[in-house]
This record gives sequence, structure tokens and C-alpha cells, in this order.
Amino acid sequence: MKHLSLLIVVLMFSFLQAQEEENPSFRYNPNGLSPREVTVEVTGMTKETMHSKAKEWLEEKFKDPDEVTDKDDDEDDKGSPEDKKKTKKLRFKGATSNVICFTEDDSYTCEDVNYTIQLKFFDGKYTFKPVKLSYKRPGKKKTSIKFNQSSFHTSGQLKKGYKKVASQIEDLFNKMNRSLNNYLTGKAQEDEW
Repeated sequence: MKHLSLLIVVLMFSFLQAQEEENPSFRYNPNGLSPREVTVEVTGMTKETMHSKAKEWLEEKFKDPDEVTDKDDDEDDKGSPEDKKKTKKLRFKGATSNVICFTEDDSYTCEDVNYTIQLKFFDGKYTFKPVKLSYKRPGKKKTSIKFNQSSFHTSGQLKKGYKKVASQIEDLFNKMNRSLNNYLTGKAQEDEW
């Protein structure tokens, strides 16, 4: 009986580990966003098919997809001609309401964010890379969130009032990437970001 229990635990751990490897995710810590981009395997799908389906996904998820699309394909890619043959790109801008919530001066507030995401498609996989993230509080200047270091940490700890911000940034990008991946692979869509 002990061997059976041990076998079940090992199998569950292996399954969870495989799930984690299949679904790479972002973390926001004192060093900023990590990793800077995730690569997602989409077995058997060409870069052209993924690129086309990603455009469909944008049409479904955004009211005016032409306004959110920033750059398409390889219009200004500075890579070599050989690199351009291997990849297709799509870059889009968007906004989401009430994403970043924090406490300041005894008041709890949630702010909308603006973001820019770059997608690169290769045969059998794509990369998802957040390029910009910012929010604007009423009566204040727009605040850009740095990806190479956290604006919300001091001495390795989250600042008072900002305890949820790191997980909110992670959730935004991870849910958006999961939504894209589900769309590409024909899986049911979950709650949106």
C-alpha cells in the first residue's frame, strides 16, 4: 500500500511539473519581470497559421483590432533576411480596467493599465513578450512600470500598500498569454484578463 501511495504522489508531481513546463509563466519580483518573454510550444502549427489565428484572437478580444495593432509582420525588422523567413511578428497595444490596485493615504484604488505586447511566431511555437506597461492616476502623470527592476519593492520587500501589485501584473500577462494559447489550440476560453 505504501508503494502505491508513493507511486501516486510521484505521478502527481510529474504531471504538475509537466504542466508547469507546458505553460511557462511570468513572475514579477524585485528584479522586475521574469522571464522577459515566454516561449510556448504549439505542436504542428505553422507560423503563418498562428499569425492568422492571433489576428482573429485580437478581433475577438478587442473592440477595434486595427487600432490596437501596432506593427504587423516584419515591416521594420532589422534582423537578417534569413531570420525574417523563420518568423512572423505581431505587436499590439491594449488597455485593461482596474488592474493595479494599491493602498495609499488610507484609500484603496485600482487603476487602468496600458500595455504593448510583441508576439513572434515560428513553426511550432511562439514568443509572448510584454514591451510596455503603464498606468495613470487621476491628477498625476502616467507611470511606466519597469520590467528590469521593480518599482514596488524596497530592499527586496513589497512596499506598504503594494502587496498585491506583483501578482496583479503576473496575472495580467499570464492570463492574456493563456487566452492566446487557448485560442490558437482550440481550447475553451477562460475568464479574461
